[in-house]
Amino acid sequence: MTHAEPAARHAVLAISQLFEDFEYSNPETDRFAIMHYNKAIHQLVQGPPASVDTVLLVCILFICVEFLRGNRAAAITHARHGLHLLNSAGHNSRLTNTYHQISVLPTFLMDESVGCPLEKSTKEGGDFIFSSTNEAQHAMDDLCFRGVRVIRAGSPYRLETPFEDPPQEVYDAQANVLRDLASWKKAFDKLQCTRPPAVREDSAALALMARHYSIRMFVRECLIKDEMCFDDNKDEFLATLTWARKTAEILETQRKRPTRFIFETGFNTMLHVMVYKCRYLPLRLEGLALMRRLSSERESLWDTTVVYSLSRRIVEVEHGIDLSGDYDANDATLPPSSKRIKGFSFWGKREALVWDASSRKTIDFIMESPDGGCMLRNEWLTRQTDKSDWQPTVTRGCPRGQGTYLPV
Repeated sequence: MTHAEPAARHAVLAISQLFEDFEYSNPETDRFAIMHYNKAIHQLVQGPPASVDTVLLVCILFICVEFLRGNRAAAITHARHGLHLLNSAGHNSRLTNTYHQISVLPTFLMDESVGCPLEKSTKEGGDFIFSSTNEAQHAMDDLCFRGVRVIRAGSPYRLETPFEDPPQEVYDAQANVLRDLASWKKAFDKLQCTRPPAVREDSAALALMARHYSIRMFVRECLIKDEMCFDDNKDEFLATLTWARKTAEILETQRKRPTRFIFETGFNTMLHVMVYKCRYLPLRLEGLALMRRLSSERESLWDTTVVYSLSRRIVEVEHGIDLSGDYDANDATLPPSSKRIKGFSFWGKREALVWDASSRKTIDFIMESPDGGCMLRNEWLTRQTDKSDWQPTVTRGCPRGQGTYLPV
């Protein structure tokens, strides 16, 4: 299609240039990429009418361009336009599954949602049947989308109004997602039995198993206001580490390194969740090490350097240690409830977690206050040093409309 469709051709040229220049910012090459990007847009707007599939593909290419540029708002705008076209046209495109992957990220990290492809959403309560890991992945994309919506719906009742309970429809949605996750696991296990033993634990299958455990655990616990509930998930944390470790060993055996940029989210997300909610220090330390081994420089809109620094600082705050100094790596003491981080917000920078060129930013860790409300621990998050000063501010609930309250 890149040969036949000028818009696609110009978009691919822009992506190629931005990818080559991903590590080093060069004004000349940036101008070259933007020139082709603008030509691609011009072809869509001023050129002959394009087919639905062409526009959907070019939208995805535009999203890639904005991912590489770190422009969150523009990437989400393109995603929203593509999803609107996909759903309004009733078009059963081969790109539908790609749009599912796109739709999860904004819902996961921001207040806004771009929606999801309607015709490919899983039928609630239905049994899954998979003939390939690709089919299992597409179903998991939809389940993650639904699961994250439940997590976000419950977050205000954990972080903003901790003395109120969510409405019944949130509990119902949680139960439906957990039911369908169990159905997915049953179908995936059947699929694995049909695959040759030598390939049952390839990197794709390992990532799917880790995703399943991560989203299931978080959906199951997301409406419980006490952080201590996550301590009951040690087996899930151990399994996630095992699958991540095996994936790293596969890559290293093949002498492969994580690419600088990937379109979808990788292990970085799952390991961040694990380090964030697992309070067993030895497991957290291995999770941090695996983040270094497995993460690309940027996964979709995730700035992996910021995510790593955030995960590392969470461990330091909760255990009262400095990971750059001396500490007992085998300490089995679990942090008390009062020291656990319930959530976090980047004040004035809603998108800072996923992309921000600055090396230092303000972050508020949301913690339990003595009266059962929320305490904000204000810090500077610095990529290089991870050192910060803090001063707590106590409220009976985090102020609405200020910052972004992130569930994970």
